[in-house]
Amino acid sequence: MNVLGKYIRAIIVIVAGIGLITACSKEDQTPLRQPNLGQPGLSIVSGNLQVIRPGDTLPEPMVVEYRDDAGKAIIGTFIWFKVTSGPAAVLKPVVPEQAYDLKMQTDWQGRAIAQLRAYNLTAPATITVSAWAEDDPSLKVVFTQSLRNQ
Repeated sequence: MNVLGKYIRAIIVIVAGIGLITACSKEDQTPLRQPNLGQPGLSIVSGNLQVIRPGDTLPEPMVVEYRDDAGKAIIGTFIWFKVTSGPAAVLKPVVPEQAYDLKMQTDWQGRAIAQLRAYNLTAPATITVSAWAEDDPSLKVVFTQSLRNQ
């Protein structure tokens, strides 16, 4: 192939590349989809209405989600968990230290997690755990668990 042929071929490749880039950039100008926004306020995600045996922890941890008025996750704020009735203590999910009040920070999803351990007492009993936002204590949810021997 002669030199002129190589230059023509290179020009065709460059023009084709520019056309591809232009076509892609037009497609990329579509508006971004809005993220899946949740319910504003503090809400229970999971871990409610479980059965626990004396001395055990819950099968699933208690999880709350904190969102602003626009439905966006509130990251890095503190959520308090407190046993308000029943024979139990709240625990950090990773380091199982018993506590009556537990302060957990929300993650990138606006979620805070706590575990629960029932005391070795006679069942049946009902255990309730309140969770509230430190920056707005009026935002409160209540978990209800059943203590049973079976």
